[in-house]
Amino acid sequence: MFLEIAVSKWIEVIKNMTCKKIKNQLLLFLDNELPEAQQKEIQHHLAACPDCLKHLKQLTNIWECPTAIETIVPSARLWNRIIVKLSASKNRPGLLSDFRELIVGHAVPISATAIILIGILTGTFLGSLPNDPNPGISGTQPVIAAKADFIKTSHLDAFDDLPPASIGGVYLSLETNK
Repeated sequence: MFLEIAVSKWIEVIKNMTCKKIKNQLLLFLDNELPEAQQKEIQHHLAACPDCLKHLKQLTNIWECPTAIETIVPSARLWNRIIVKLSASKNRPGLLSDFRELIVGHAVPISATAIILIGILTGTFLGSLPNDPNPGISGTQPVIAAKADFIKTSHLDAFDDLPPASIGGVYLSLETNK
């Protein structure tokens, strides 16, 4: 009993899958645009399936008498509303243009703030360096060597080629002669 029910359900599922495939091809069948083998397969299926045959008859009625289909007439204001919507979406700035306007409109304050923050962070970092890295060693030679090593490792060696009278040259001489 259980096996018969399972088999009948399985056959129904396969039939529904076949019916769906057939219904998707009925318009091509009506236009004779399918290969002959598929045309015969659909004809064979239609002879055995009243549901698909009913669907074919509905499509045939629509196909033969298109005036039977209700025609929808758009309102007179439809095109005006469409044009208004299109022009509103065309004139509305997008996210990228909003961001661009924010940056361009505030470029000077943003740049000034960034420069000030970089200066404060650099000054804080340089000010936190010890004056004498080796307090137990007497003499200034190890201190000068340690500061020179720091300058070379902190990318301040870019000031080496600058004239002594420039700001970079003065800064370098102050850092190395302390």
